[in-house]
Amino acid sequence: MQRYYQTDLKYVLIWEPRKLKFGNKSNRNTPTGQKIFIKQKCQYFNCYVSYDENFRNKDHKKFDAVIFKVNNIFNYTPKEINITRSKEQLYIFHSMESSELFPVCNSMFDNFFNLTWTYRLNSDIPHPFLNIYNENNEVIGPKRYINWTRKMTHNNKFKNKIRFKNKAIAWVVNKCKLKVKHKEFIDEFRNEIEGYNYTVDLYGPCGDKRCPGKSMQSCHNLIEKNYHFQLVVEETFAADYVTEKMVRVMNTLAIPILLGGSNYRRPRSYVCDLCAKLNERNSTKTYGRFRSWWNPDYKEHCKRLLG
Repeated sequence: MQRYYQTDLKYVLIWEPRKLKFGNKSNRNTPTGQKIFIKQKCQYFNCYVSYDENFRNKDHKKFDAVIFKVNNIFNYTPKEINITRSKEQLYIFHSMESSELFPVCNSMFDNFFNLTWTYRLNSDIPHPFLNIYNENNEVIGPKRYINWTRKMTHNNKFKNKIRFKNKAIAWVVNKCKLKVKHKEFIDEFRNEIEGYNYTVDLYGPCGDKRCPGKSMQSCHNLIEKNYHFQLVVEETFAADYVTEKMVRVMNTLAIPILLGGSNYRRPRSYVCDLCAKLNERNSTKTYGRFRSWWNPDYKEHCKRLLG
């Protein structure tokens, strides 16, 4: 991969509400400075990230881009975002949170953002939750279309692990509200499976079976040893959204059965993509109907959240 040695730094500000500047900074999960782009061996590494709005001689307009995290703007309006915007500056919306749980409600955010950096497939900078590797340890996804291996050969170690599986489906339920929320689906699913003399076993604090040693990891170990399939139910069905539940199951030898809003084939992306995007000739055109793009049902969700 060719690397580009630009001399001009692209300065990026991560905007925060003023109460966070002097209070809880636990939401600061984006690395600052330039080192992260060098460490990741990015093709473009001439970017510098800061949370300090006064970093550029107290002139907000000297930042090339400003990132707004959904957690920070959830209860704010653009009027409360007291920074000065230049004509060339890019405003970037960033979220790895579900659009159902964090809709953007204020109409002033329409025609506000130039770029999006989220888990959504159609983001300007897609940000995946996982990577898919082939048997040669090469990254082949996630992407829209993957040429899956039709016939795989398995070594004896793998065969020995699956040889003694004797149960069908397990579900680890650690939030009782999920069990209640999807009761109709689970009951119907169980009835269908029982017609083939199989069962759906529920583990965890909200299930009818207990994890060995009351450990969630022991539950997953038990399922990998005894079950062919593991049910994964996402908390929200936002488009393209997936959580660590699915990732955890994909790291075991239990085939996941998924109930969620994602097609689980996101394109690969890194923090490098942010810097690469800033080195393009980006248009300053804004998302006119941003709220609908982020959450097509935002009116319903905002009404519920805001009362």
